[in-house]
Amino acid sequence: MYLEILDYVDKTLKYASKDFETLSESEEMTIRYFIIVIVEALVNFVLHISRRICESEGIRLKPETLKASLQVLRDRNLIKNDELNDIISLVKLRNLLVHRYWIIDDEEIYRNVKSNFTKIINFIKRVCEHVGLQV
Repeated sequence: MYLEILDYVDKTLKYASKDFETLSESEEMTIRYFIIVIVEALVNFVLHISRRICESEGIRLKPETLKASLQVLRDRNLIKNDELNDIISLVKLRNLLVHRYWIIDDEEIYRNVKSNFTKIINFIKRVCEHVGLQV
């Protein structure tokens, strides 16, 4: 799951390494799709890890939502506020891409892709180290 996130981040960054003006419409749509895949996998990762942490601590009630899962990670200092904000922003972007795709500014997505994945990658590495997964 986390490897899928890292793989799609890498693929997205490869597309974003081109100048925006040279991207075809197909490549712009591919970046949109990759963002959707990244967010879906990231949400599943957060849910899985937070439930795993609760289980290891003997907590019977497992988080059922992204918000509750992020709170578990925040309470254990596994996510920084800027990383949390980036995840929330990515989820909102995913929702726009899926439900309101016609209002998307692909150039703005392109600019954000070029700078916003570092925090997500650092978060994934930190959490994997905490739970004993190798990145």
